[in-house]
Amino acid sequence: MANIFFTINKMYNGKDDIWNKTTDYEKSQAYFLLNRSMSMINPILAAEISRIKISTSGSMEYWQSILSKQYIKSPNCFYHISPKKKKKEKEIATNKYIPKNEIINYYCDLNKIDHATYIELENKYKNELYLELKELEENI
Repeated sequence: MANIFFTINKMYNGKDDIWNKTTDYEKSQAYFLLNRSMSMINPILAAEISRIKISTSGSMEYWQSILSKQYIKSPNCFYHISPKKKKKEKEIATNKYIPKNEIINYYCDLNKIDHATYIELENKYKNELYLELKELEENI
């Protein structure tokens, strides 16, 4: 992964001899990340490059020629950190919650499902189902 960012940083160095020494293999490794980021910045150009199926090293040359003129250093869009999902307090609370049989029967009648479907829901979507059942129990 560090090699990919190193290759992208070479694009913005301002020295063409460093970029020209970059191998086609290194360019093709960084192609996906660059094209993905460029689809956020220049969606039309990125879509056209993908549509006409230019080789990965050729498209990297194209992006390097355009971006080295636009930016002095590499843009921050390459280095953003996506936020990590935090566990909700409600999800933690559902681990301790056990629904009563009356609530389960009422939920099945309300949604017109049989008990086998309920068990299937419980197996696949336990947290969401228990949140609904807990809210239903509080509202009754």
